[in-house]
Amino acid sequence: MDGERFNLLCVYDAAAIMRAWPVISGGLEIMLENSGSDTSLDKIYNDIMAGRLLLWVGMLDGEYAGFVTTQIVDLPPTKKHLWIVHAYKMVATPTMWLLQAYQRLEEFAKVRGCDSIRFYGLAKPWQNKFLALGFHLGYQEFVKELKNENLRKSGNRG
Repeated sequence: MDGERFNLLCVYDAAAIMRAWPVISGGLEIMLENSGSDTSLDKIYNDIMAGRLLLWVGMLDGEYAGFVTTQIVDLPPTKKHLWIVHAYKMVATPTMWLLQAYQRLEEFAKVRGCDSIRFYGLAKPWQNKFLALGFHLGYQEFVKELKNENLRKSGNRG
């Protein structure tokens, strides 16, 4: 999949968020059916509108392909992380879409002075072996440390 076919748009304008919401809310509903009860569509919508979550809408060949929400979290004393809170791709969308989305988010995280990117995902490679032993499926944290040498030397952390 070449880069010209793929686009990841940061949606932060309130009017644009309201236009995107009917498109992304179906994917969020699917995600919420398979997650804990610590959030809701209303909470996610309010967090996006208030700027606590940043919405990214993905396009492939000009068509909606999925979305990602992120949040930058500062952890004392000096760590700054980009959390990928939600990630959803349409069923017919190639997995490469998410990989390209993550590359774009990494570029964003570096510009913002983040030390790492973090998200939770299913630990699929081992799931069958652990399920056979009586474990239930949970989530695993994935972390990518980022190199921001220029930002550290200058003391500017965005």
